[in-house]
Amino acid sequence: MPKKQEAFTLLEFMLYAGIVAVLLFATTEVILSLLDGKAKIDAIQEINQNERLVMRMMSQAIRSANSVTTPAQGATSSILVLQTDSTTTSPTIFSVVDQTLQVKEGNAATTTLTSSGVRISSLEFRNLASTGTPANIRINLSVSSENPTNDSDYDASDSIEGAASVRRKL
Repeated sequence: MPKKQEAFTLLEFMLYAGIVAVLLFATTEVILSLLDGKAKIDAIQEINQNERLVMRMMSQAIRSANSVTTPAQGATSSILVLQTDSTTTSPTIFSVVDQTLQVKEGNAATTTLTSSGVRISSLEFRNLASTGTPANIRINLSVSSENPTNDSDYDASDSIEGAASVRRKL
């Protein structure tokens, strides 16, 4: 008696192919979603690293300065001018140029403090000191990710506020 050959019917083959297609589609969507999330996390991390770095640098410069020229007591400015003991670092000027934070110390060349992956949305210095007291500077900084392709996966922004006081007496 001849053996019956076993094979897939067309219906079984179409059913298996459909199941495989659905599984591949779902797997692809999960992988793409994970990659999009990684891009967003990378943009946020870059912003946070730049914020912390520039806030630390500005706070340290304020603490080690002799005095603050700009902003004046009770005033607000987008530029911070500090006077120091050293002729190589006096004046120290923090400013935003073309959405990048820059510092100029004395006669030295201007140095960019922020990376190319971020842009400064706003920077404000307010001198909170009263007459006869060392300068106390409040810093408001808003940073956003550089996103030339306008891809929403790379959009991120954050604001940070801090303060520092001149440690030396007037």
